[in-house]
Amino acid sequence: MKEIFNHSILLIMEDCSQHKKDLFGETDMKKVAIIIGDLHHKSLMELFYHLPNVFERLSEKDYYAGNNALGHNLNEIQLRLRQIQPFIKRLWEISKKFME
Repeated sequence: MKEIFNHSILLIMEDCSQHKKDLFGETDMKKVAIIIGDLHHKSLMELFYHLPNVFERLSEKDYYAGNNALGHNLNEIQLRLRQIQPFIKRLWEISKKFME
């Protein structure tokens, strides 16, 4: 464990064992990517609507814990994910007539 002092609060950070290495039992991330790519475009749009919020919360937690480099990079990820949202929304709008 690593102890970090931040704003006079002692924060105990566990190792990364709380982060999953699989998605619903699938450990091959190439397969996971294919599954995500094969999602219905409306579902894909919804996923990319929520995903930046997850990375934003992770970023805030790391900033608060004093992990500025990690917090910064997580924040960059959420910003980039937000940048692709309009393209995924447009993908859904174009394909809607074929997928409903």
